[in-house]
Amino acid sequence: MEKVAAELAWPAVVLVSVTVFLFLFRQQIGTRITAVRKVALGKDRVFDFGEAGVDNPERPIKLPTVQVRDRINWQNTGNLYWIGHDLMWTMQMCLRGAPAARILYGIKHSLYHLRSLNLMTTEIGHFASTLLGEAQPLPDEKWDREARARFANKIELLINAVGKLAGGNQPDFERDVPPDYWT
Repeated sequence: MEKVAAELAWPAVVLVSVTVFLFLFRQQIGTRITAVRKVALGKDRVFDFGEAGVDNPERPIKLPTVQVRDRINWQNTGNLYWIGHDLMWTMQMCLRGAPAARILYGIKHSLYHLRSLNLMTTEIGHFASTLLGEAQPLPDEKWDREARARFANKIELLINAVGKLAGGNQPDFERDVPPDYWT
């Protein structure tokens, strides 16, 4: 029993010491952690932290007119779901430092879903096509932090436009959950 207690004594002392240290210096540690903007693990894995600016859209995308809305394939609910998913996934690929090939993959899949919804002839479709045109010629080394943030902003505009269009098609759609919903 004494041997087991002796073997567990030093890990317990270290654990208690680290816990006390973290507790006493939690504010200073928190300040240091929030000040970290970049972490490199080798030369190929670099993580940048900070705001990407996706909350400040450059310009709104004009929604299709009522006549065009009537031609949208609303019955293709799977494509409607996957366009949102693929655009969000692509935006995350931009912000997480994925290779250009992954970003292109997401844009191409998004274009497929837009085409299936009959949205390619609208401003939404044209905007998505321009994103592909911007992204295709860029090699990985051109996708720096600023380029990724700008591209993510554009994808966010597209997500918002598709969401607004879909919400406008549903007569009883409520974007925000009513405050008394959970009571």
